Amino acid sequence: MEPYRLVLLSFMLKKTKQLLLSQIQSFKAGSISKCYSRWLVLSTVKDQLIEFTSTPYQDRVPTQKKFSAEESTIIQSEIDKLPQKEVIVPARNEPGQFISTIFLRPKPDGSHRMILNLKQLNKSVEYEHFKMDTLWTVI
Repeated sequence: MEPYRLVLLSFMLKKTKQLLLSQIQSFKAGSISKCYSRWLVLSTVKDQLIEFTSTPYQDRVPTQKKFSAEESTIIQSEIDKLPQKEVIVPARNEPGQFISTIFLRPKPDGSHRMILNLKQLNKSVEYEHFKMDTLWTVI
């Protein structure tokens, strides 16, 4: 390769690294939608299958914690947002369905995060160790 092309390539790599480093330093959890286009995330997740070690089974519906009126309002508000974000779709009761409970955790900004408790379902899911690389380890 010619020397000026090597210098140009080196310069481009340096600029790319600087750009990635600046994005890492300014990245805030929960803002992935600002970093990646929505279609990329959805196409990556779409059609992924969960491998089960056994058929998930519940002999009874789990008991849901009772929420205060304020918590119920927060939960309903969060649930109302999910179809708009195309995270959930309406479903009907089905024989053999698996039901999980939910709970709330406060976020640092004072709002709340609704969490679907999949602990019981995970007992039937094949465990696969996964180590996610960070941009720091890639660079």
